[in-house]
Amino acid sequence: MFSSTPFGDNQLAVLPDAAAISTEGIQKIAREFNFGETAFPLPKNDPNNRSLSEAKHLYERAGFVEVELFNNEPYSHHWFQKDLRHK
Repeated sequence: MFSSTPFGDNQLAVLPDAAAISTEGIQKIAREFNFGETAFPLPKNDPNNRSLSEAKHLYERAGFVEVELFNNEPYSHHWFQKDLRHK
C-alpha cells in the first residue's frame, strides 16, 4: 500500500470512526471501493461505542483480521482488514 513510486502500489481506503457503521455497511462500502485494502479504524474514545472489546468482536465475527498498526493514528489502536475484492 506504500510505494516510493506514485500510484505504484495497492489502493487503500481508510474510513476513520467506523464504530457506528454496521457489519453489512462495512462490507458494502469495502465492496464499492473494490480496493486491495479498506481500513475501518475503531476510535479509542467514541461515546457511541459501548465497548472497544465488543467492537473488536464485531469485526472478528464478520471475518476481519486484526493487523499491525501501520502509522501513528491518534484515534485508533486496533486495525482490521478483510479482502472483499470481487474474484
